[in-house]
Amino acid sequence: MNTDRLYERYLQYGVSSVLARRLSEMDLPKTTFERTSKKNLINNYGLSASEIGFIKECVKREPIPVEIMNLLLENSNYTCNVCKGIKSDAFIVHHINEYSKSQDNEYQNLIVLCPNDHDLAHKKGKSLTNKITKEQLHRVKAKWEKEVEKHNCDIASKTGNFNRNAIDYINIPRISELAYGIFKRIPETSYTDSLKEQKILKSNGDFNFQYVKDVLSNGRYLFDYYSSGEAFHYYEVFLSILGRIDFENLESFLTVKEVMMPGFIGKHVYYVGGMYGRSPKLPITESTPHTILFFKRKRFYIEWKIDPMYLYSMTSIARLSQRTRYIVYGIIRDVLEKKINRKDYIHIDIRPYIAALPNKFVDKTPLIHWKNYTEEDL
Repeated sequence: MNTDRLYERYLQYGVSSVLARRLSEMDLPKTTFERTSKKNLINNYGLSASEIGFIKECVKREPIPVEIMNLLLENSNYTCNVCKGIKSDAFIVHHINEYSKSQDNEYQNLIVLCPNDHDLAHKKGKSLTNKITKEQLHRVKAKWEKEVEKHNCDIASKTGNFNRNAIDYINIPRISELAYGIFKRIPETSYTDSLKEQKILKSNGDFNFQYVKDVLSNGRYLFDYYSSGEAFHYYEVFLSILGRIDFENLESFLTVKEVMMPGFIGKHVYYVGGMYGRSPKLPITESTPHTILFFKRKRFYIEWKIDPMYLYSMTSIARLSQRTRYIVYGIIRDVLEKKINRKDYIHIDIRPYIAALPNKFVDKTPLIHWKNYTEEDL
């Protein structure tokens, strides 16, 4: 059997990552433990009696379904939910309610622990000293998965890991201005030569706005024609920019003190989350007024001004009229106290570079409790 598959298989039975790796490197399938005596296993494979006893117990179980196992490990970043990897980078998938009693391999009954915390979770007795209770395991799992989710979202956002097949908005003039400021030119991409041949890009790499508008576009909006990779080209250009400019998470600044600090205006930021907007009327022309994406958070009203000319598709235009989870990158242009719909807000005006659907995002549903509440409970 493939070494990686064997390793993953042992993890599904609840064997520790270190021991699973050893067994996979020795190419020992679980049937060896089902059919071979403890004495022969000790003599032939150098395993201890306690290791063999543990493995023999594990392989009696139904394996954790692979999709549940993968989701659990990814949501925990392959790290102990209790110590966060401080005690050990080895891990075990632990059943919160003992498998021998529950036979429960469902997601909510599983947690990733290091060997040390796994031992503490298995401690018997009423004393809470050096013991981790089931309630504590549920709480730390929920909290750690939220932290991992946020961390992974931040990493994805800073590296441009968003859905390039679902780019809704590309402000080409602003992205080009950034590129010239950093590189003194528009970086070449895998699409540059093709786009130049089709006259969508000029010989110097600039976007040929007039040609696209007058010759290619069918008139409803600028990109109303069969795409030749323009979005992918500017996605790659923007990735080059992300390597040179540190875009920061807008949510980390949403306090009155932070937004009033010198240097907040002009900061490059990104935001990942649900936003509302307004679809412009068709046809979109150079005289069509700006539309917006916005969200409200306590005292803040955050508004991203969208130039409709650079909305990428009919789907993009339609999506603006409904609540959509976006990742948006932009630059802060102004902060003002403003009355909106008769309420006082601190209004943050941001000019976006690019907006797309994110691959990674944070579920902002509050962590009320680990319990699954029913309608009757609520």
